[in-house]
Amino acid sequence: MSPNSKTQLSASDQSALYDALRAVNAPDSTPEEREAAKATQGRLRDTYGKELYGTARRLARNAVYKDTGLAKGGMPKKVQMMRGGMANGKQHMYAAGGSVNDGLKALAKTRPDVVAKIIK
Repeated sequence: MSPNSKTQLSASDQSALYDALRAVNAPDSTPEEREAAKATQGRLRDTYGKELYGTARRLARNAVYKDTGLAKGGMPKKVQMMRGGMANGKQHMYAAGGSVNDGLKALAKTRPDVVAKIIK
């Protein structure tokens, strides 16, 4: 499908919008780079109209956040917990490895008869 100014942004304008959003959100970008990025965004908004530009900007912004690992507020994304294994019939989550403590070792020291009944 060829780019049509009424239905989608051209490839070069999509790339320019992506670069502009990266420059605006990058913590190490200079004020001059941010001003140039805002000017690019204004030019694209004027060229393609508010509705089409807004849709393209939302898609590009989501791609920028996915690539940079930043949440939408600019903060680093929270690290997802790893899925652990099953223990005691429950799915467990681990932040950084480790094991699930079911308490049977401690109980075995004080009440071995109870542990024997549980394990049976």
